[in-house]
Amino acid sequence: MVSEGAGGAPPGPLMTIEDSRRVLRDLQLRGLDGYGTLTPHERARAGRLPAGRDRRDYVAAHLLVRICAARLARVPLRSLVIEQHCPECGGRDHGKPSVKDHSRLRVSLSHTAGTVAAVAGWSAVGIDVETTAGFSFDRRLAERVLGHAEAAALYASPDPSQGFLRHWVRKEALVKAGHGSLFGPAAPDTAGARPGTHGNGPRRTGALSPPWCRSSP
Repeated sequence: MVSEGAGGAPPGPLMTIEDSRRVLRDLQLRGLDGYGTLTPHERARAGRLPAGRDRRDYVAAHLLVRICAARLARVPLRSLVIEQHCPECGGRDHGKPSVKDHSRLRVSLSHTAGTVAAVAGWSAVGIDVETTAGFSFDRRLAERVLGHAEAAALYASPDPSQGFLRHWVRKEALVKAGHGSLFGPAAPDTAGARPGTHGNGPRRTGALSPPWCRSSP
């Protein structure tokens, strides 16, 4: 896992994907109160989630993004405050994340079914992770989300279900990085992205920090 505030950190971006249990366990072993590191808005949101995996994934993802940002900015993890703001409802417990008092630092996070992912960089970044377990291909959804080039590539693939999931996580990552929206004419087209795909594992991850975009199991 990416370590906290280490010297000699690379200039970025920094991305990591982890098991949510491991994130929490590693922080505990390092004597850090992960839950206490969260803001009141984050703790309130976590408290509204069902106890168990859902709450653990949420907390772990919000801590993992701090770990990435702390290493990149070379500051203590506990000094970072993650803020969120929803432009639609004004809520402060969801929406695009940012780092308080670090306007140049960009972050993104995602979580699903025991897996969490985070990325930090000095330019726009986006990340998404989805589980393949129980995923059901919905052609109507695909037609709403995909552009013409994406759809042509998908329907020509040997496994449209996995192909659509790859497009979905890449598109989510692009949208989180500020490129368009998931639906409609403003949706980014990922058909021309330079992906690195590795088999059909239990999860799919898309990450973006220009000039690269990739998906992985």
